[in-house]
Amino acid sequence: MKYSFLGILVLIFSVFAACGANIFSTAQEIDMGADFAGEIEKNTKILDNIEWNGYINDIGQRIVAVSDRQDIEYHFKIIDDDSTVNAFALPGGYIYVYSGLLLKADNEAEVAAVLAHEVGHVVGKHGVKQLTKMYGYQFIVALALGEDPSLLEQIAADVLGGVGMLYYGRDNEYESDEFAVKYIYILGYDPNAIVTFFNKLSEFQTKDPSYIEKLMSTHPQPADRIKKVQEKIALLPPKEDLVLNTELYRQRLKRLYIK
Repeated sequence: MKYSFLGILVLIFSVFAACGANIFSTAQEIDMGADFAGEIEKNTKILDNIEWNGYINDIGQRIVAVSDRQDIEYHFKIIDDDSTVNAFALPGGYIYVYSGLLLKADNEAEVAAVLAHEVGHVVGKHGVKQLTKMYGYQFIVALALGEDPSLLEQIAADVLGGVGMLYYGRDNEYESDEFAVKYIYILGYDPNAIVTFFNKLSEFQTKDPSYIEKLMSTHPQPADRIKKVQEKIALLPPKEDLVLNTELYRQRLKRLYIK
């Protein structure tokens, strides 16, 4: 019996896909991320505000500079959607934060915490691992035969719909929280900002269970994360002059929609 090279390739890679292993090179991850980012931006409105885009990119790049993964270029963009309090990371360093999250944040440290969490997903390669697990078989075929636009569209729709690669699982979310604590602490932000933001999520859950249901489908419960984050913060050595940058952030927030 003869087997095609492609068939054998798919069979082997499917075994890894079932385990959620990462079978993509860094170059492939970057290419995938660029393709997915293109699809995402076809279906969303990116905020047209030079000041805020520069601000978020500046925070993001400072986080990247102290991160555990600097072999790729990171991109930070704001999705203009006030009704959504969320953020997500695509493979290859493409990170998006919704304007709704920026409006809910009380200070720069909370925003930095969210961005650091998403950088953590890229550092841990959680996106490519989840893609391999969820779309492995058909994605390997598409990769072997050439680009499959319909698959890119499907995955982009899953991301924007709150499913797909956004569901990293508890272990990956906890790992990214740990990265976030580490990175913002190094940068001089008060890591307790992570706790205060999680407390906001808990409040949203009480006030609007239907809203938070979508968010919680992709993240562990805030109470669980708060406990683990507090345990990590307790292990940090004392550090003076940790900042929140609350007043500066509130002043900037007033200019969010000045084009």
